[in-house]
Amino acid sequence: MGYLGIQRQDEKLILSKLYILKSFHGKKIGKSALEFVNRFAIENKFEKIELMVNRQNQNTVDIYLKNGFETTESIVNSFPNGHSVEDYKMKKIL
Repeated sequence: MGYLGIQRQDEKLILSKLYILKSFHGKKIGKSALEFVNRFAIENKFEKIELMVNRQNQNTVDIYLKNGFETTESIVNSFPNGHSVEDYKMKKIL
């Protein structure tokens, strides 16, 4: 189906990974995963959830926006091999 990863970081919960296999898209698994993350954050008294998402992945950006996240920063991460990725940093205040 996919996988998700979360990390504690002081008062915030970092959603570090959320991947759903293409064959499972449209089956509300991502929605259920986001609901789980939100519930976990609230139950454990986190103040906010933060994540990074690739700017080119507009469908995913839209899903996060629809679920109460806001874009807080646009970041370009460059690597020693010359590759770079353009991400949005997003957060949801709980």
